[in-house]
Amino acid sequence: MAKHEKGDLHHLVFVNKTTKNVASTNSWILKLTALLQQTGHNAGIQSLLPHQKVLRLLESNNLISKTVRGTKSDQVTANVRLEAKAMIPYMAVLFCEKQTGGTLVTKNAFCTWIIEQLQDQSSEVYETAAACELYDLLEKPRSTRWWRDQFKKGRV
Repeated sequence: MAKHEKGDLHHLVFVNKTTKNVASTNSWILKLTALLQQTGHNAGIQSLLPHQKVLRLLESNNLISKTVRGTKSDQVTANVRLEAKAMIPYMAVLFCEKQTGGTLVTKNAFCTWIIEQLQDQSSEVYETAAACELYDLLEKPRSTRWWRDQFKKGRV
């Protein structure tokens, strides 16, 4: 993997010349050999690499640099989970305070309440999250299922 001007991570992959699909054969040793083959560095220790196999691969594939998928979104997703984990105890206290004595409390009702509170910019939960700069949590509303999964996966 390498970084380019924009800071995006890139890696080399074999791409079929006709279909433009990424080839299933993409081991690091074959990519290294193909890169050395294309630059003309195939003598010495590099001659021990599988050049014949790479030459066959390069007949129907090109070696190109592609942006690594998921690195930024994975960071945002992990950050949202951490923000949710930090806010859930506070939201649970508020939820319990607002419930009437005989009301049945369920995870589903709690998760639905969380979503409503995070969407209402005048709510105490929203204002607290904004004051704590939990912008990833406020930016995109999560589903009831996502919130329930936070409990199920033991994150809270």
